[in-house]
Amino acid sequence: MTEAIEQYIMREEERRAYEKEHKKDEPAVVNPHSRAQKGLPALFERCRKLGDVYTTFCQDIKMNPDPETDRVLQIPVAEVTELDFSTIILTPANFDVVMQLCAYLPNLRKLNLSQTGLKTESILNLVETVKVQGKISSINLDGNAALGFAAAKLLLPMLKQQRYVLELSVEGTSMAIPTKELISKVLEANQRRAELEPAGSPPGSPKSQGSPTKGAPGSPFSTRSMADLSVSEFDMTMDSNDGAAQAKQEQEMKELANSKLLDTLMDNEDAAMEFVKSLKAQQKEDQTKMDDFGVTTGLNMEEFREGYQWPVPSSFDYEAAVQRYELNVDPADLADILKEYQPLTGPTYINIKTQLTELLDGSTTRRRKTAIQGEVAKKVERHGPGGAQFCEYVAKFVDLLGQDASAMAEIKKILDETEEQMQELRVKIEALQRDRAKFTQEEDLRNAEVMFEATLEAEEGLIDLVLYRLGQLLARGSKVQLNLSLDKYTVEAKQLVEDTSNSNADVQGRLEEDVENLKQQIKSEQEAVEQRANEFEDIQRSMDSQLVDNRKQQERVWSNIEKQLEQLEELNSMRTTQVNEFLEKVQENDHQNVESAKRIEFCEGHIKRLEELLHDCNANDQITKSFAEWFDIAARTVKAAADSSSSEGDELALEERKKYLAVFKKYYVDMGELLFRKTKRLEEVDRMIRNCEFQIDFCKETLDPDLPRYKNQLKDFHTRRIQIANQVTALQDRGDERAKVFLPHEQELRKAGEEFDSPVLIMHEFVVESRARVLGQRQKFIARDKEELLDKEAQQIDEMAASTLAAREAGNTKMLPSLDSPDKGSQGSSKVPQPPRSPNRQHAAPRSGPQPAAP
Repeated sequence: MTEAIEQYIMREEERRAYEKEHKKDEPAVVNPHSRAQKGLPALFERCRKLGDVYTTFCQDIKMNPDPETDRVLQIPVAEVTELDFSTIILTPANFDVVMQLCAYLPNLRKLNLSQTGLKTESILNLVETVKVQGKISSINLDGNAALGFAAAKLLLPMLKQQRYVLELSVEGTSMAIPTKELISKVLEANQRRAELEPAGSPPGSPKSQGSPTKGAPGSPFSTRSMADLSVSEFDMTMDSNDGAAQAKQEQEMKELANSKLLDTLMDNEDAAMEFVKSLKAQQKEDQTKMDDFGVTTGLNMEEFREGYQWPVPSSFDYEAAVQRYELNVDPADLADILKEYQPLTGPTYINIKTQLTELLDGSTTRRRKTAIQGEVAKKVERHGPGGAQFCEYVAKFVDLLGQDASAMAEIKKILDETEEQMQELRVKIEALQRDRAKFTQEEDLRNAEVMFEATLEAEEGLIDLVLYRLGQLLARGSKVQLNLSLDKYTVEAKQLVEDTSNSNADVQGRLEEDVENLKQQIKSEQEAVEQRANEFEDIQRSMDSQLVDNRKQQERVWSNIEKQLEQLEELNSMRTTQVNEFLEKVQENDHQNVESAKRIEFCEGHIKRLEELLHDCNANDQITKSFAEWFDIAARTVKAAADSSSSEGDELALEERKKYLAVFKKYYVDMGELLFRKTKRLEEVDRMIRNCEFQIDFCKETLDPDLPRYKNQLKDFHTRRIQIANQVTALQDRGDERAKVFLPHEQELRKAGEEFDSPVLIMHEFVVESRARVLGQRQKFIARDKEELLDKEAQQIDEMAASTLAAREAGNTKMLPSLDSPDKGSQGSSKVPQPPRSPNRQHAAPRSGPQPAAP
């Protein structure tokens, strides 16, 4: 199909040539725009932008300019290399104007007319413009559905005649697939011819006979790009004594040889192009530029270096480098170090001595001291470990320094102010105790319990007030406490300084070792790079020599090219192999250089980071020394202040501890008493629950209709038990917390030589005595219950069992006692048994249900 179309088009070309030849005398058709067209050169000289030329020309020919077209053309005339009219509908008149403008654009190379609604008649203008302009190499006609076989008949001759047209896209048109294939084939021929033409020749200009075109790289027809010679430049040595006839004959022979060679090359064009394609595939795309070098081997090599810059991959990895160089600080360690240190560009001195010295000045206000501590904390932040802890101990020493003689006057003022409050609380406690005793005597036990709890709360308030007074004395007026705190803080500060110094020295040692290791690695890599550079120079000299030899051999071969084409092909293949080997060595060398550069870059960057951290390590050493010196000075200052102060504060603290002892003793005994009473109440509720559970089971045995009442009582008892258990737990927690606070003060009183019984011991002795008393009462009640309910019942059961056994053995039922007999057990009694009376309440009325134990 494709061949038939091509034959048809060739016949059409012959017909048009015949008509053109026999119609020379016919009058030419007058172009209606010819008059305006004569003014186009003047418009191009006068207007700088192509859009202005378009607008003016349209006005000259009485046509309205298209806004979209004018927008596309708003570019300087000298810079027009490509025009894009895609998606702009071009009317035939507007398209004719555009084509006339294109003919005057010498730098125009690409023309995009996709989806412009072109008709077949517009293609004729396009073909004529391409012929006149002579530089357009790429045309895009995609999406113009109106273009069919008639348009192809116009385009194909243009492609064959204008060999510089290398791209023509006709996707989306109405052309048949064979037509598109034919256009593609012609374009491929144009592209091959463009590759074969020598650089610098006009596009599409025919070569004179005897001047072969430039061959593809590595093909058996390669010319200038490989051997720097052409067939027309053969060194045809002639004897100077020969005559003109011999020279003319020799010239004719040379032209004949060149003509035969050109025919041979063109006949084998397809085979040569296939060879070029296979060679391109082997040399990975970029090989096509290898033949664009100069006439000398040196220029040839420079072309290789400039034209072939392949990407050199690198397998360098940070973690692998850390393991390879056996670094002490891996990425995780470095991240942890950077949390405490910050890199410094150079040795840095962090001055905190000025602020610390100002803290020791007695005239510095409290507000200023707080501000100074904030400044110091900000300065030492992230400059090594221990900064925050140092600032904490600075604050502690500053507090100790604030305990001067003037503090005692303030403490006495506080004691005087709180003394009245203490007296009021004592009066309140005495009143509550009187009310509690009164309600207890009147057996108003509910209010008595309320007064008991109110008394405990008032006593706790008094204890808190005493502890506040004692805390002020110990914190600001106690000489002993001041010395103890000073000794404690001094020891802890020294230990902190030692720990910080050791930690910083460890980090510094690891970093310095890594720095030395990396510097050695950089030195090794640089030596390896220098060694490879020397080796590569030898390889490059060898390659230069091989290329020179290859060029000389090609020159010798080209001297007799008709007979030695096969040898030329072999030499070209050899040369390609040599170049490939050289390129592989270049690639290997570049790869190794890239790897070395990566390693050196890593080592240098890591050294920079480590050295910056080392600067911060040195800064941390300086900070630690500054704090250590200040701690020593502060300790001596506090010690001197403590030695010069009086012991009045310690004496007042001792008196306050004695008051604390008296108040706590009364409170702890009262709390223990209330806890004991509630605990016994909880035990009694548990006994009532057990009795009620027994009563419920006994009601089922005796068919007692009061069973629901006992069940309700059981629910009430369980609710009451939960309330009492919560109260007991709360009292236990309050007592334990108060005892924990009191015990250190009890030890201090004993150290001061005071002799007394511990309130905790007194409370426990009271509880033991109370529990023994209650246990005796409970034992009496339980013994009487056992006598009435267990012993007597067991005796009656035994008597009844004996009489029943005797009657069975005698076979005489008259031996059994009657039911109304009062002396034969509980079953024989005719009267309802009365409950036993309590020994403490002889006249109390009987009560149904479980009875509480005696108090």
